[in-house]
Amino acid sequence: MQNTAELTGSIVVFGNEPFTYAGIVDADGKQYAIHPPEKEKELREHQSRLIRFTVVAFEGQSETLGSLFLKGGTVQVIEWEYIE
Repeated sequence: MQNTAELTGSIVVFGNEPFTYAGIVDADGKQYAIHPPEKEKELREHQSRLIRFTVVAFEGQSETLGSLFLKGGTVQVIEWEYIE
């Protein structure tokens, strides 16, 4: 796969209702937007768990709300696993 990387961090929900969005915050505090929106909604269920993500980094602008505010970039999560 192209531009794949591993991130270790957790899912955090940002914003205020009705304008919330989930992102990944890594161990260094860097914040990443999640694309596509369907994956972002699925990952909300895994908040506050320490997770190892395999992601593809997006080049250019994304259409997600989180990409406007989370400056670590936009990623597509390919797979994830909990770290115990």
